[in-house]
Order: sequence, then structure tokens, then C-alpha cells
Amino acid sequence: MHPVLAKAQAFLPELRERGQEIDDNRYLPQDLADRLAAAGFYRVCAPESLGGLNVGPRVALELVEMLAGANGSAAWCTFICYTSHLHIASMPETYRSKITADPDVIVSSVFAPSGTAVRADKNGERGYRVNGHWKWGSSCRNAHWICGALVEVDNSGAPVPGDGAVNRAVFAPGELDIQDNWHVSGLKGTGSSDYIARDVWVPAQRMGSLAAAEAFAGEHIFKFPRFGLLSTPCGAIALGMARAAVDEVVTVAKEKTPQGRSDNVRRLP
Repeated sequence: MHPVLAKAQAFLPELRERGQEIDDNRYLPQDLADRLAAAGFYRVCAPESLGGLNVGPRVALELVEMLAGANGSAAWCTFICYTSHLHIASMPETYRSKITADPDVIVSSVFAPSGTAVRADKNGERGYRVNGHWKWGSSCRNAHWICGALVEVDNSGAPVPGDGAVNRAVFAPGELDIQDNWHVSGLKGTGSSDYIARDVWVPAQRMGSLAAAEAFAGEHIFKFPRFGLLSTPCGAIALGMARAAVDEVVTVAKEKTPQGRSDNVRRLP
């Protein structure tokens, strides 16, 4: 068993025990999110040059499938955070190094480009004025940094062409209006709230671009199809939850005796 999966296995009893707490909280309790980060789960796919474990997509999928068997919300947040960690590659090197200096940093993101950035320098420092409304911001309430994909536009609102244009911003949580709108019947504990930026000034060092990410083009994880990396964990998490449901049915079948019979359910014809 891969060491990452052995660590995950140790979390399973606690995840099962705290399931109701996680659902009632509507996002992961911070102590749990911090320990999942400390175990390395949130940086499993990132290359070592970004402070990651570089285990690749296969082990990452096995990780979230295993976690989902105990708690689907914890698995979902793990997937969101390990894919979000890859946003760091698009940032300028100076700030990229600052973020990855903390190996337990929690980064969340929304990949859909749901915002705009307009060049707006401030006190002689290069920066951008950012507006946006990002939906389904899983793990945003646990994160130290929150990313939002966007489009750079000029003062007329026209998109700025070229790989040098910025395409995402990295926010401190306090810069955003995180909405209390995650009230759902499934995956209750993912904290997938909307977040809104209203004329937030973001320094250029916290803005990402395709040009900056080119430095990592040779890393295996950046050769993997982006939407494959985003979509396959959804299937792995569903499989883990389904396996847990089947296991629960089998357990009940071994224990339940229908009224008027002496045999339990599993012995019925």
C-alpha cells in the first residue's frame, strides 16, 4: 500500500465517527482540514518543485475513493484542494515560493472563469481591480488562500489577448464576501459556498498567467488533461460512497431478522 493511502486508512474511523458533526457544520471542522493538509493529502499531485508529493493521479484517485468510503465531504474537499494546489504554478515565482514555504497550506479554487481583472496600479505597485462571483467554492471556509479563475479585460471590457494576460487571482479569505448559501441534502460538509469579489485590488504577484505556468510544462502532472484531473475524482468519490452503501446493506442483512422469521435477511430465498 502506498504510504499516502496508509495515512488515509488511519483517518477512516474518525471520519465515520464525525460524519454528523461534519454535516451539521456544513464544512469540514478546521482541525480536521488542518490534519488532512498536514498528512499531505492536499498536495498529493503537485510536483516536488511546488512542495508537492508528486504521487500522480492514480494514487490521488485511490486516496479520495478510500476517504469517500468513510465520509464523502472529506473526500470531496481533498480532491478540490489537491487540484487547487496546482494553481500556484501560474503565479510569479516570488509569491509562489512564499505560499509553498508552508507545506500545510490549504488552497481552494473555482476553475470556471467567473470574474474579470482590469489593470489598476496602486501607490506605484502593479496590480489589478478584480470583480467576480464564483459558485461552488468547496473548501473555501478552510482555505488560507482562495483562487478564482477570471479573464483580464481592458478598460472597455474587451478581453486582453495572449498568454501574458492574467487568468486567475489568489485572494486572502478576508478580501472576499463568502456567502452562507450551502444548504443541501448531499455532500453537506463540503462548504461549497459562493464567494464574491467587489472591486478588490490584488497585487500582480498574486495574479496567475499561462506564461508563468510554462515553467512547469515538463512536469508530468501538467501533461495530464486538466479536465481529466478534475472529472475523474468525481467518479472515484462516487465509487467510494457506493461501496460504503453496499457494505452497510450487507451488514444490516447479516443482523436483521424479519418479523415472523427466525432467519436473518441474508438467508431469505
